[in-house]
Amino acid sequence: MHHISRIIASLATAALLVACGDSNTANTSGTLNLSVTDAPIDGAAHVWVEFTGVELKPQSGPAFSIDFGAGNEKQIDLLSLQGSSSEPLISNQDVAAGNYNWVRLKVNAQSNTLDSYIELNDGRQFSLWIPGGGETGLKLIRGFTITSGGVSNLTIDFDLRKSITAPTAFTDYYLKPALKIVDNSEVGQISGTVSADFFSDPNCSADASASTGAGAAVYLYSDANATTGDSGSANEPLSSVLISLNTTRGELEYEFGFVDAGEYTLALTCEASDDDPEAINNISFNSQENITVVLDETTVHDFEIPAI
Repeated sequence: MHHISRIIASLATAALLVACGDSNTANTSGTLNLSVTDAPIDGAAHVWVEFTGVELKPQSGPAFSIDFGAGNEKQIDLLSLQGSSSEPLISNQDVAAGNYNWVRLKVNAQSNTLDSYIELNDGRQFSLWIPGGGETGLKLIRGFTITSGGVSNLTIDFDLRKSITAPTAFTDYYLKPALKIVDNSEVGQISGTVSADFFSDPNCSADASASTGAGAAVYLYSDANATTGDSGSANEPLSSVLISLNTTRGELEYEFGFVDAGEYTLALTCEASDDDPEAINNISFNSQENITVVLDETTVHDFEIPAI
């Protein structure tokens, strides 16, 4: 009788252990939300990119794809997603939890085809071409984590001023991978106004305009007291945004969205249209300031010329 009781107790214990093991291993996936955003580019009204899917590479397994399927491609105008605006690529997607090595954006960007294309301010349209884009897409080699049972909100930030190169011998514009991925739980924003007085600097670009902000930009550098430089130089910015006129308030404004919390240097230039990312242009900066970006907050810095 005692022997039977011990067997029953052992079976009950084993069943409890199995149940506990199930509760620890059943929840091995998380929810992924992946969006895209953009920093603006000079001279363009629209930049349409046609996304066909996303490929993810887990640290401990083979890469896998989430394809949208024929007829369900997502054509997104990146220029409509400036500052803190974004557009979802993947929403509430169940994926394996764990660490990931990289993500690849799968796009249609063929030569001489308006699947992905740029529309200039004068209305002309040119195809965006990624050489070998059907195979390579746009790859971001930066690790990220999908938490078990949690929701991971990630945003891919395009820097179109670095990504797009005007054609030379060909009629296509080149679309190069100049983008980063950020975790939305780790970011803040930067915004502010710019005094029109800066545009009186004789070094300003020929097309710099105090009335619209054209030809001017704010550059963002990692760390405080950073050495500033133009795009393509040894001290190129982490990101840059153009200055634009807020017609409602009549102010020149700028905004960075999705910036990792930390220390940065902001630098204002009215020679932005002279900055070719394919060359070193040695542009000058009118003002420079250290700032701190705080999680879930907007850091405000207004560029003003000090009164004498």
